[in-house]
Amino acid sequence: MRFHIIAQAQTGERFRRIEVDGERVDFPQYRTESFAAHANPFARTKGEPAYVVSHVGTGMRLAGGKTQAAAISTARQLIAEKSTEEFWRAIAAARQYIKATQTLA
Repeated sequence: MRFHIIAQAQTGERFRRIEVDGERVDFPQYRTESFAAHANPFARTKGEPAYVVSHVGTGMRLAGGKTQAAAISTARQLIAEKSTEEFWRAIAAARQYIKATQTLA
């Protein structure tokens, strides 16, 4: 599936939308939401994971890892650890950011 992520190449740089191609990942806790694992376009940058899992609707990164399986495993662990309220607050913040960038564009 092709979708956009929100990314920042370097600290202090403006965030931008980047199109990526990912593989769907399902989380039973959030059946109404879409997630995908994909190669990280910034993987060459020191400290960046090779693969990440992102929320498709907002492009928000959930987790990363050296392999796609590791990124998915880390995302599953984080989803299990975080409260539903925390998840929805993060999604709301990402949606507000998208709305703000569209308004300012």
